[in-house]
Amino acid sequence: MAKAKPRIPLSPELIYQMALEQINQAGLEKFSMRSLATRLGVDPMAVYHHIPSKAALMEGIYDTIFGELLAEDQPMPDHWQDKLLELAHRFRALALRHHKLFPSLIASNHIGHNELKALDTLLGTLLEAGLDPTATVQVGDSVFALVTGFVILEISELQNTTPHTGTERLESENQTDFINTRTLLEPLTDNLFRNSFETGLQLIIDGIKVKLQKN
Repeated sequence: MAKAKPRIPLSPELIYQMALEQINQAGLEKFSMRSLATRLGVDPMAVYHHIPSKAALMEGIYDTIFGELLAEDQPMPDHWQDKLLELAHRFRALALRHHKLFPSLIASNHIGHNELKALDTLLGTLLEAGLDPTATVQVGDSVFALVTGFVILEISELQNTTPHTGTERLESENQTDFINTRTLLEPLTDNLFRNSFETGLQLIIDGIKVKLQKN
């Protein structure tokens, strides 16, 4: 008789990763400690032996996600401008990759080790550019708000069961109405999020350069 395949020993890291995979597949609303235990092939109490509560589990999952932002096998560029762009693009990609969980991550008040590491890297990049401490915090907030705002809009499109391009309302309006919106938005619809995201980042970088020149 064939021997049973040995089960991988439980650890907090394994539990966080398996929970994240389950949420990415089925969504947060269908996730529970019991369903996670079933996925792991263990009794629910075995999960609680490593992680005391669902709240603690979610905090660990959030920190696991932020751990992807500064993965050791993905070195950061050297120049502050390239580093800032890289951080922003990685954060956007991470959020879209985990779009079923990202809104709750942003709403969470918990700040884990990996999130602090990411924040420290962002602030260090802005200090490296030559900004003073006050401006560093303010620009850091602006970068975070820009990336998060765009991603939330993109996620709303991903999660919409009837996605739209934003131009359906225009089709029902008189052709002479809203001429600026019609003229400007319709040709850009396919790449609107991506292009506007890049424009926003470049405006922040240009603003940093102007501020440094004035100092």
